Amino acid sequence: MGILLLSLTGLTSIEIRLRDASTIGSTVFDALISPVASRPHHYRYPHMKSVKVSIDHMYGHPSRNVYELHREDFFSAYLQVPSFLEFKQLESLSVTYCSPGNFWRGKLSSALNLRKLALRNGLINERILTTFLESTPHLEDLDCELVYDNGAQQYLNCNNLKSALSLVQNTLKRLVLDIRVIYSPEWNPIPWDILNSMGSLKGFEKLRYLDIPMILYATEINNASAAASLVPFAVREVDYWGLVLPDALECFGIRPNGPDYHPRYEAERCVEVYFRMNPGVKRIFPGLDSGDDDDDDLFGWVGV
Repeated sequence: MGILLLSLTGLTSIEIRLRDASTIGSTVFDALISPVASRPHHYRYPHMKSVKVSIDHMYGHPSRNVYELHREDFFSAYLQVPSFLEFKQLESLSVTYCSPGNFWRGKLSSALNLRKLALRNGLINERILTTFLESTPHLEDLDCELVYDNGAQQYLNCNNLKSALSLVQNTLKRLVLDIRVIYSPEWNPIPWDILNSMGSLKGFEKLRYLDIPMILYATEINNASAAASLVPFAVREVDYWGLVLPDALECFGIRPNGPDYHPRYEAERCVEVYFRMNPGVKRIFPGLDSGDDDDDDLFGWVGV
């Protein structure tokens, strides 16, 4: 397969499906990113626009789960990402089971043409996301799963997440975020939670599609609502979501994932208020989650 790939110099798109083996030493990856006769790989594939690294479902899921990948990234797909970004015409990159740690820092070329990025099923947090987004100044579509180890007391810092997203706030049109908390064997006496608050997204003027976890705003909206009025929650019609969401938003979805102890009722009620007061915004209904670790259909569908 590697020899065949070397001859396909007009390639514009490729999907590589991982099985239960490392990308290191793979003939496919070697053919794709290794120089030939002193010519860099990105000269060999000058028209490459799309790269996707996924799981081969025909062979089932890898024997290692996300928690085991926290201890050891068996696939080492993160090692290949800096080379992918060197494709001058690259517009879309999707990588699964990618856990880079600090490896990407200082190694990512500026991907001026990259418009679409998906990072799922790997150990990505807001700090790693910042490192990546610093290299994608024209990104329009971001789909990212953020993962935290509760046993290691890893928490999402909303200030840092907002700072990461602000790197592309002038170009971002579509944003899908998920949060996964790994409950490892180590006992943590402090329940998992987010730190700080997200605040307003009004500065994302080009954002049209937003699908985010409820937990990012549950406490913020609950506190704002409680402080605003003595009127009972059930009869309030203040559009708190409208106060923080972009004015030009066309599609909005909220994912009810996160710890059950969070004050989600008011945030959920305010979602209904938002749609009543913004009838032009379409509701996003998340795709049915089958528990699949590499579900390509997690983008959801839009209700008309």
